Amino acid sequence: MEKLRSAIRYILFSLVALLPVGVIICDLFGYAFDLADYNIFAILTALAAIAAAILSASAFGKSSTSTVCAVLLSLSAPLSFINTVFYLSKCNSAIVAACLLICMVLCIIIASICGRPFALKIVALILSFFMFLPTLICSLFLMFPFSENTVVKELPSPDSTYYVQVISSDQGALGGDTLVCVYEEGLDLFIISITKKPEIIYRGDFSESRYMDIYWKNDNCIVINSVEHEIRTTPFGSGPNF
Repeated sequence: MEKLRSAIRYILFSLVALLPVGVIICDLFGYAFDLADYNIFAILTALAAIAAAILSASAFGKSSTSTVCAVLLSLSAPLSFINTVFYLSKCNSAIVAACLLICMVLCIIIASICGRPFALKIVALILSFFMFLPTLICSLFLMFPFSENTVVKELPSPDSTYYVQVISSDQGALGGDTLVCVYEEGLDLFIISITKKPEIIYRGDFSESRYMDIYWKNDNCIVINSVEHEIRTTPFGSGPNF
């Protein structure tokens, strides 16, 4: 039972830390980090939190938790708030929000029961308390954004190295614009993907997406409204140059 309890706790911490750590590390090197399915990962995180909370409650009063595991459980409480913001910035569905709310509450309960050392646990719980309101406000903004981006068209390059998206960006009362972004095919690791950050090569009027003339002339050149945009092919890791 103790091995199962420890395994579930480690899985919970890994799920809570995966997206924030992945995004931050990849961002430092100019990459974008994404999960294969945010809804499924959010559900798995909530289920892991529920299982860990049940197993932790059943072991209440026992001190069999390893030091490393206890430290991670302490850290999981404030980390779950950070994880929520990262998730909602990527996918603002009601399922994701509900699952992450469950995770935040249960991570606080688990940390209060099993977290060690005592000083770290207290600091983690205090941080969680002060992070609650900012996380709530940030989550509301992410759930109900002031702007909405709609992909109008997507065109892969002839050799499938790149693909472009024509995006209609509606910014409400502020108006909007049309964006053309070039993406480089990256690494698809089944449950996660790592890609070079997209490059905006064109910005036009909001209504322009309806009649924009866009096509690939060849593997390294895309034509937008009769204007050619050259792309110098580079290996994955350095990204397109315009």
